Amino acid sequence: SSGINAEYGSLIHSGYSQIDTVIPVILLGESVSEKTEISASVGDSVTIRAHFTARNFSEVAVIWETREQQHQQSEWIEVPTQLASYRTLISNINNNGVISATLLIERLSQNDIADYRAIFWHSNKRQTSEVIRITSAEPKPVPQVLSVFEGSSAVMSASIATEKEPTAAELLYPENKKTTTVTLSQYLSNTGPITLTHELQKIMLSDTGIYKFRMRFADGTSVTSENILLKVKRHCRKPRTPANTIITKEDIPGSENYQYSVQCDGDDLTLMFEGQTRIVCDTETGQYTTTSSLTPCTHQHNN
Repeated sequence: SSGINAEYGSLIHSGYSQIDTVIPVILLGESVSEKTEISASVGDSVTIRAHFTARNFSEVAVIWETREQQHQQSEWIEVPTQLASYRTLISNINNNGVISATLLIERLSQNDIADYRAIFWHSNKRQTSEVIRITSAEPKPVPQVLSVFEGSSAVMSASIATEKEPTAAELLYPENKKTTTVTLSQYLSNTGPITLTHELQKIMLSDTGIYKFRMRFADGTSVTSENILLKVKRHCRKPRTPANTIITKEDIPGSENYQYSVQCDGDDLTLMFEGQTRIVCDTETGQYTTTSSLTPCTHQHNN
C-alpha cells in the first residue's frame, strides 16, 4: 500500500513493505550543525527527533540507544530514560503515516556527548534511524558575575571596543525582555574601549539572570558586550544572641555564604555545647545549613 505522501519521498521509503529499512533522522533545535550531528556544550538542553512510517499507531514502541564515540565497535546500550535528565515523546500518526519520536536531554553532561539512534518497533517489524552524533562545542565564555543581596543596589559595567561613534546605549535583560536606556558619555575618538555603567536599585530575586550592554550606531548597526550574570543572594534571619555570649557575623573566604559565631562574654563562663558555636547562612536559599541553635554560655562551677 502507498499510504505515504509523495512529499516525503526523499525522507521515507514509500510503501509499507519497506518499513524495516533505515530512515534518515530529522534533528531539531538551534544546536543542529549537520543533518546527523549536533554541536552542544555541557549544560545545554538538546533535542533529537526521528520520523518513522507505520500503518497505524497500535502496538508502537520506540527505544533510544547510545554508544561511546571513541570506540566504533562498542555496544549500543539503551538510554536510561527513566532518569529525570531524559524525556521521550512519541507523536500520534499523521495523515501521511508518519510517527515522530523525540529524545530530550534536559541538561547535557560530558557522558551524554555520544552517538545515538532510535529503534522503532511496529507489528514485529523494526526500523533503525541513522546514527546521530552529539559533539562538544567550543566552551561558552564564562560571564562576569555580580553577586548582591536582595534589596541592595549594584553597579553593572562593561567595556565595548568600537571605532565608530555610538548614538545610543542600552542595558538588556533578555530573560525578562527588558531594555533600559543607559546614559552615554561623550565619545572620544582614539581613546580605546567605551565603558558603560548602570546602577540597579532595590534589587529583587526576580532580577537574577544574564544582562548585557548594547551600543547603537548611526548606520543602524549595533554591538553588545559580554554577558554579565547577576546573582541575587538572600539574607538569613538574624539569630537571637544566646545568653552570656557575644555574637559575630563573619564572611566565609571563597564562599558566597556567611556565618554567625559566638564566644562567651567573660572568663568565668563556659560553652554549654562545644559543637554549636557557629551557624552558616546559605545565601542561595536564605536558610541556615543546620537546624542546631547557637550555644549559650554558663557560669563555671568550681568544686
